[in-house]
Amino acid sequence: MKYFTRLFLFSPLLFLLINFYCEGFVTGNVSTFELVADGLIRNSSKPCFIDVASYVNGGVTFTYPVGLFSTAPTIRVSLEGNTTAYSTSQVFVAEITTNSATSTTIRVNLVTTSTITEASNNEVTVHIFSIEI
Repeated sequence: MKYFTRLFLFSPLLFLLINFYCEGFVTGNVSTFELVADGLIRNSSKPCFIDVASYVNGGVTFTYPVGLFSTAPTIRVSLEGNTTAYSTSQVFVAEITTNSATSTTIRVNLVTTSTITEASNNEVTVHIFSIEI
């Protein structure tokens, strides 16, 4: 089962902690709240996409449902190592290689004190949060 553990949404009036558990990607709308003069509140929503995938050489591509985004979304990426035996002299770095309204491709590099190489298959799990701003 794929899962996105927690999503924190914060505005001056609202703080939400949401757990997502799903068999595939999650899409929906994130509500934003803005304070308007005389105590009125204006509410708007933005489409978002959340997914998780094991890394594959050449980059992992996340394809969005047709019509979800009208422009290329803003992307947040986090990486999760799939093994516990890593040195303190190495780090994984995510690079967004393509981003459009239909898909995003992410390449992961392993950086050590002397080299930069692409991560191996299934070496990391890529978590993505995309939102149209």
